[in-house]
Amino acid sequence: TKAFPKATMGIVSACAKDDKTYSVAMKGEKEFNVRVFESGLIISVGSPIAVADLPKAVADAVTAGANGATTESACKVELRADRKGLKVLDKPEISYEIKLVKGATTSTMCVAENGTVKTALELTPTQKHKDTPATL
Repeated sequence: TKAFPKATMGIVSACAKDDKTYSVAMKGEKEFNVRVFESGLIISVGSPIAVADLPKAVADAVTAGANGATTESACKVELRADRKGLKVLDKPEISYEIKLVKGATTSTMCVAENGTVKTALELTPTQKHKDTPATL
């Protein structure tokens, strides 16, 4: 909480990929999520963003890659350290995670702030999870 002194910590969950990183739900002026190594090094900070507020280059990339899916939600992600925890980045890398829905399937698209599609995940059957904390 040193990095976010005005925020309160909510649910903390171990990330499924390994046991050395955690996702922490935070609430300050707005709600956001922090992914952190067990050492305390912050990997990334994710904040919900209105789809209408996406940068034009990102919105254009989503429109081009949505294949008829509807944009359900968006999250601005600020990468602050490399994912192996070896170094803090000199300048955070900004990208956007977009949740798309088409019928009973969902997918997530990750787009850099310049509009470059970083990942476009396959559509998967929509599942509703109860009390599952959001992760970055």
